[in-house]
Amino acid sequence: MDRRGLRALVGFEQLATLDLRYNRIGADGAGALLAAPFTGSLKRLLLYREDVSDGGVRKLAHAAHLPTALRGFWRSV
Repeated sequence: MDRRGLRALVGFEQLATLDLRYNRIGADGAGALLAAPFTGSLKRLLLYREDVSDGGVRKLAHAAHLPTALRGFWRSV
């Protein structure tokens, strides 16, 4: 899945679980994910560090609108 694929999910404003494992979205994809309207409603985000790169991990760890538990998880990776 690339940024275009992530943008296709914007209609799901109350998405609670998102599994993007094994999708190499990179740091740009992490940025697109954070721009999606459902980001604040996520309870579970399944994604590997290798999928987003170190730059993507930094974006996820410092995204103020990402729920605290998810942001804390990325800070510990």
